[in-house]
Amino acid sequence: MKSFLKIFAAVAVLCAGALFAWNAAGGALSSSAVSTDAPQLVLVNSENAVPAGWSEELTTLSNGEQVATLIYPDLQEMFDDMRSEGVYPFVRAGYRSSETQQSLLDEKIEAYRAEGYSKSRARSLALSTVARLPGTEHNMVLSG
Repeated sequence: MKSFLKIFAAVAVLCAGALFAWNAAGGALSSSAVSTDAPQLVLVNSENAVPAGWSEELTTLSNGEQVATLIYPDLQEMFDDMRSEGVYPFVRAGYRSSETQQSLLDEKIEAYRAEGYSKSRARSLALSTVARLPGTEHNMVLSG
């Protein structure tokens, strides 16, 4: 449980750091506000793409999912603590290549199209559950 609290505190600090960077950039992150020295501070969403040339070493988990080697020790400690408390967590979706992410979105759109939705409505519905590139943390390998 101590590990969970450490990660929770770390996330709070990271959020505060991201907010500071956002404010320092005048309310919008630019490439100069992105630090590749501290990858955990990189904001990725629909308005902030994964930085060009981003790479991270991957660790493959026992279930085949991949996460950043950077987060693996803390993730494992947190999972060990949770298991000792009778909770059995797992990583449902880790790293995804851009190609895999796009394929998931395309498949979801096609599934809605097969149900009779228009192309634009199918895309809208798909985007409610599948992240649009380039704004997905799955491409950062920091997801878990």
